[in-house]
Amino acid sequence: MIKPVRAYYAVALIFAFQLFTSCHKTASDPLPVADTTHTPLSISKPVVKITSVSITEGGFNTTVTINGSGFVSSLTGNQVYFNNKKALILYANETRIIACVPLGAGTGKITLAVGATKVTGPTFKYLITDVLTFFAGGYTMGFKDGQGSNAKFHSPAGLAIDAVGNIFVADAGNNVIRKITPSGYVSTFAGTGKSGLTNGHKSTATFSTPLGLCFDKAGNLYVSDSDNGVIRKISRNNMVTTFATNGITKFNMPKGITTDVAGNVYVADMQNSIIRKITPQGVVTPYAPAENTPSNNLIFIQPSGLTSDKLGNLYTVQLSNGLIRKITPGRVVTNIAGGATLDGYTDVFNGTGIAAIFYHPESIALSPDGNLYVADTFDRAIRKVTPEGVVTTLLGGLRATSAPHEGSGNNAGMYTPVGIAINAAGVIYVADQTYGFIYKISKQ
Repeated sequence: MIKPVRAYYAVALIFAFQLFTSCHKTASDPLPVADTTHTPLSISKPVVKITSVSITEGGFNTTVTINGSGFVSSLTGNQVYFNNKKALILYANETRIIACVPLGAGTGKITLAVGATKVTGPTFKYLITDVLTFFAGGYTMGFKDGQGSNAKFHSPAGLAIDAVGNIFVADAGNNVIRKITPSGYVSTFAGTGKSGLTNGHKSTATFSTPLGLCFDKAGNLYVSDSDNGVIRKISRNNMVTTFATNGITKFNMPKGITTDVAGNVYVADMQNSIIRKITPQGVVTPYAPAENTPSNNLIFIQPSGLTSDKLGNLYTVQLSNGLIRKITPGRVVTNIAGGATLDGYTDVFNGTGIAAIFYHPESIALSPDGNLYVADTFDRAIRKVTPEGVVTTLLGGLRATSAPHEGSGNNAGMYTPVGIAINAAGVIYVADQTYGFIYKISKQ
């Protein structure tokens, strides 16, 4: 007879053996069969392709919308090229990209790269247009010489260009005259930075809010020294003198200034609402309106900008009502364009004669082809006026512009264009008073 304790150990031994053999199958034991009745889900990526573009021709900085699929919702996840020239992307999602046409792209295919995938779209025709670019200064006010954007201005105003293409700037806020080479290097030409009325060598002379500049045929530079109420002359030997004071009353905010072939200087005496003539000897007389002349009974309202042609005709723009006028050597005055009321005016209006409207235009310049160009300050635009009085907008016109930006047509952004000058090749330079930019406008 087996004792109970021994029986208990026998049962435990049998159970342990069965458990051990069940956890150690041999290689010949069958494996579980995989379930092949269900296929795992897979997510395919959209094919990268361009289905359409918003426009197929335009100039620098024209915005182009590219529609398609397989794009990345990231400004850096996509690369867009116009004729193999990389474009700036403004917006991107999975089906739409907005890009800017790069400067000088030329005509060629639009190409899109997403990762390693590259696709080609339609041909884009690059149009040569008038393009605004940043030439010198910009964004922050200051007083610093240097190359291009390294230089700083403070409320730049009037501009003038010498015979070899250097651009001179009435740097009003700094009380100095600056010089910019055609390559964009800025230096201080005259003045110390202090406000005053000191004559002498240009390096020690002082000015007070200079607003207008012009050269005579001999290369002398004349300055509308506004807060001093005088006209200054900087001779070719670098000496500064007070050229005209207009007696006891002085000029009242002289601004636009120009010369004729005989060496006479003409000044837009803005707050006195008159155009004055100064002979080479410094004698000041009223020019328009003036007694015993056809201009006698005419009224000028804050003439601001002033320029002249080789025949001795003057062209002026009035600040308050935007009227563009021509004054012949015989002092016959005709209205060319503008002059309409500004009540309820909310847009840039082009047209012929009085149908065109300007909004607080500050200055005017004559181009080699005979057209006038106006710095239309509050319209934030450069306007073109033909000899027949037809007015169009060359660049700008976006009143909602919050900051300057390069571009062509209404894609170009200016804030307060106040000074304008044109060189012999037709290249236009513009001074932006608020942002301290000197812009360059050329065909590109």
